[in-house]
Amino acid sequence: MTLSFIIPLYNCEAYVADCLNGIYGSEVDERDFEVIIVNDGSKDNGPMVCQAFANEHSNLHLISQENQGAAAARNAGLNVAKGEFVWFVDADDKLVPHFFRKMVDVMKHDSITELFCFNHYRVFKDRTDTCIDYAEEKTIDGIQFYSGNASGFLWNKIYRRELISSTRFLAGTKNLEDAYFNLKVIPKAINIRCLTDVGYYYNNTNQASTSKDQSLRNLVKLNQDSLTIHWAIAKDIAQCNDKQRASIYKEMLNKSIAGHLYSLMRFYSPGYLRRNINKYRTAGFYPVPKTSHQRTNKFLLLANRKTLFVLFTRLYKLLT
Repeated sequence: MTLSFIIPLYNCEAYVADCLNGIYGSEVDERDFEVIIVNDGSKDNGPMVCQAFANEHSNLHLISQENQGAAAARNAGLNVAKGEFVWFVDADDKLVPHFFRKMVDVMKHDSITELFCFNHYRVFKDRTDTCIDYAEEKTIDGIQFYSGNASGFLWNKIYRRELISSTRFLAGTKNLEDAYFNLKVIPKAINIRCLTDVGYYYNNTNQASTSKDQSLRNLVKLNQDSLTIHWAIAKDIAQCNDKQRASIYKEMLNKSIAGHLYSLMRFYSPGYLRRNINKYRTAGFYPVPKTSHQRTNKFLLLANRKTLFVLFTRLYKLLT
């Protein structure tokens, strides 16, 4: 079998039929792919929608589990996937059918590529933007991938299952788990093909998605997951004997911490920000070292000055 789609499902009744119609309407021979949907404790009728598709398509497998988050759902899918390649798709998104048809043929005749990367559409209520992550077609390795403007998304990539091997998503997390998974997998790759094709529609209208949810519960979870991922990367750095890979880990850790400090400034209280800075300082992560990204470094000029940063955050809260 050429390809396994792995689709976590949680409260996406309004979108999942479009997602599956994009796959099954592509006119690809169903013997060439399988669809693994992991119902992660959905509370709506999304699983029934998927079961209706399963009744018509023998290559659709519906797995159900208690709600554990997207990381655990994708792990469950990986544990049963049989395809030579894996494409992680979100249930509220959809793929470009003609790109899917093209890629099945490409994958059948490509014995060396470990990862395909491609561009995507970002769908808003009033428009659809074309997002170009890969402006030219080229073949690079995992070190070169992270030396450029690396995209940490899952869904704009197709992975050879051998590259993933036994690597799994960090269980219990539902934020940053995709970037951390890529950080564990991609640096190992020798052959990565960057394509200029646009292959995916990312739905930016689902206000219930994790990336849009700014409830107190989700913000607390975001902070917990950020700390968990950052600690995990630090552990990887300590255990890594490859200098190039360790350098990639350090760069991504510093960028991610800077991004989290920015989120703390925007969405959390000044007291919450101060307590987290103290945690990062105790762990040796603060002040945050410079990165290769100029805008990040400009932000760190403020963020690395704790007293000034907390005061600025108080003013920011008053003015917004």
